Amino acid sequence: GKSFRDFSDSWDNKWAGNAKIHGNYWVAEVAIPFKTLRFQEGSTVWRFNAYRNDTQTNELSTWIRIPRNQIIMDLGYMGELVFAEPLKKPGKNISVIPYLTAGGVRDYEDPEQTRPHMNFDFGGDAKIALTSGLNLDLTFNPDFSQVEVDRQVTNLTRFEIFFPERRQFFLENADLFGNFGLRGVNPFFSRRIGVATDTATGQNIQSTILYGLRLNGKVNENLRLGVLNMQTAKDESGGLPGFNYSVVALQHKVFDRSNIAFLFVNKQAINGEEDTDAYDLYNRMAGLEYRLNSADNRFAGKAFWYQAFTTDPAAEQKFAHGFNLEFNEYRYRIEWNHLYVGNGFDAQVGFVPRRDFLSITP
Repeated sequence: GKSFRDFSDSWDNKWAGNAKIHGNYWVAEVAIPFKTLRFQEGSTVWRFNAYRNDTQTNELSTWIRIPRNQIIMDLGYMGELVFAEPLKKPGKNISVIPYLTAGGVRDYEDPEQTRPHMNFDFGGDAKIALTSGLNLDLTFNPDFSQVEVDRQVTNLTRFEIFFPERRQFFLENADLFGNFGLRGVNPFFSRRIGVATDTATGQNIQSTILYGLRLNGKVNENLRLGVLNMQTAKDESGGLPGFNYSVVALQHKVFDRSNIAFLFVNKQAINGEEDTDAYDLYNRMAGLEYRLNSADNRFAGKAFWYQAFTTDPAAEQKFAHGFNLEFNEYRYRIEWNHLYVGNGFDAQVGFVPRRDFLSITP
């Protein structure tokens, strides 16, 4: 909760809300079932804040005062939501979302085709709350046809454009997996899952996701855990095997608000050809981060090192490292950024549009 990268407005669960405008004021009520939230049984106090954005007057108001030099979602500035009685454990939070699709195609210029060719497909998702802090998500033959499309952008640069993840399966606790690295070096980017490179044209093509699971949440007060495993189908027309994607992310709290994080990513070809140059049999990456957030909110930053493990024996400098430090006061801010990406740092499941460069930004 220290940067805009930590913020996501994609949370979607069961809730209800309504508002009414009166003469010189308005009232809004929001009802969120306890079973849709993750909290410790017996807790009596929550950290809480509320925000109001008035677009007509361009005014942003908060329940708890936040200094003007801090970002609005900073978790260092929260009030206390006190309950009269200790909260009881909510009921089982298990949801299953199956789907069935059907479609027909007919070529009216073909006289031999007298009826449409029908296609049927099925699959589904399941979400299981294992504990008050841990969630297990399962998916089989997922259907992402209802996902919001990306906005249209004209790219006039020689670098790839970053588009955020929008598939619901990957969104909850997305910061646990996706907030590693700095801008320009993201060692894990979930949108790489389900995308492959055509061996004939070199263009990106969509690959079918067969199934997957995701375990994420808080193990205890200091440790967060994320495990992701996805399997894609073999693409015979494109000359590609199926790929398995495995990700492990750990985040351990240190001091008041800082943490140490670990990330491991593995992309593995299933039943791939040993002597082919069309694709890599595996691509792996591992690294560590230290994320600093001081108790008084004046200092923030991170330092990281990531190492890639590839099938190219001739590649050199298969690493990336960076350092960021920010000192924030009301009247001024001082920031230092250092980033180096080696020419052999091939993170195929990450977003690294540029390699072999050193960037220093005071």
